[in-house]
Amino acid sequence: MRKVFIPVFLLLCGLSGGFLFFSCGKDQPPKTPEQPGSVESSAETAIQLPESRLFSFTFAGDLMAHNVNYQMNDYREIYRRIRHELSEDDLSFVNLETPVHTGRDYQTYPLFNIREEYLNAAVQAGFDVFSLANNHSLDQGRSGVHATRGVFEDLASGTGPAGGTGLWWSGLRGEDDLSFEPESIELEGLRLGFLAVSGITNEIEGKELLYLVPEGDPEAKQRFLSMLERVAGRFDLFILSFHGGREYVHQPVSEKRDFLLQCAEAGADIVWAHHPHVLQPWYLVETSRGSSLIMYSAGNFISGQTWLTGPQDYTSARASTGESALFRVVVAETRRGTEITSVRPLFIGNYREPGVGMTVWPFSRLVSEEMPKKWQKYFQYRKTHVEQFQGVPVWRRKRAVLHCQF
Repeated sequence: MRKVFIPVFLLLCGLSGGFLFFSCGKDQPPKTPEQPGSVESSAETAIQLPESRLFSFTFAGDLMAHNVNYQMNDYREIYRRIRHELSEDDLSFVNLETPVHTGRDYQTYPLFNIREEYLNAAVQAGFDVFSLANNHSLDQGRSGVHATRGVFEDLASGTGPAGGTGLWWSGLRGEDDLSFEPESIELEGLRLGFLAVSGITNEIEGKELLYLVPEGDPEAKQRFLSMLERVAGRFDLFILSFHGGREYVHQPVSEKRDFLLQCAEAGADIVWAHHPHVLQPWYLVETSRGSSLIMYSAGNFISGQTWLTGPQDYTSARASTGESALFRVVVAETRRGTEITSVRPLFIGNYREPGVGMTVWPFSRLVSEEMPKKWQKYFQYRKTHVEQFQGVPVWRRKRAVLHCQF
């Protein structure tokens, strides 16, 4: 992965070329919200930052494995048109929504399972950090949890065919462990904590092996928040993955929204959430510590949910399950602490490629002449739909705050 070391003396707040720049000092005093001002009046003075090192992270949505996905001849084709995005950052994150049990056959919904070859293609494409906590984590029972952990341990140690140093995961625990233990990642001295938890599970067997914070259980949530407040301070940057909420809606339900805001207040600098299988808003929220980024749902990175969708179905609700974003988040490490300096969503979509299978494309190519004309109209309409998620700057105290609404 490419590491960027750039002195940053001047960072302009603004929306330019698809990038929204803002500053969110971790160690600054609480901010008092002010009335939003105009861009012209609020951007008169550029933000001055101390000399910094920049780190970039990419956050994807759900990596799923329906039968049409795992029946492909070459899994590398899934990633061919976006893998450069995963090689131009420091870490790429994805939610793996299936166990990896090499002793069992591939299985599709409702009880997923993949084998190592499917996972290896994702690792080789550039994904470094995996969330393993979701409602399908226990689809293969206790045996599936142990098998999944074993595969990832082999990959991380370099004994797996696609493994090596620089692979991390969170969300599953061993038999004798009841704690939530964040994964510790060090990038050239930057101490990064990563923890993946789920609010739901479809299966009961082995649920104590899942990092579970049950929805509808206020006592469990409070215990988790207390733990998070204790451990987040050990790191320069803390990233929380959360799986929960309601499926197939474009706004987070109130329980999920409130809990993730509490997680940000407790110490999570970046909250990356999933489960709805469609895009939801992302916000920069102000807390007593400074600011945190919350992505409520990144949608499906890859799935088979639009396999039967045709070009004439561009207005269907199911079409939303075939589109998502890769969120590129840039963080600066300064003398004052860590600061998020930019967020850029690259909108992507799933395309049923003739003779190949379901593959992931940037929307810029989905609407180009590369597509058959019957699909160009489909993706032109879908592009208009996803671009409604673009961030809108709200100006406070001469800082640009990301406020994306759908």
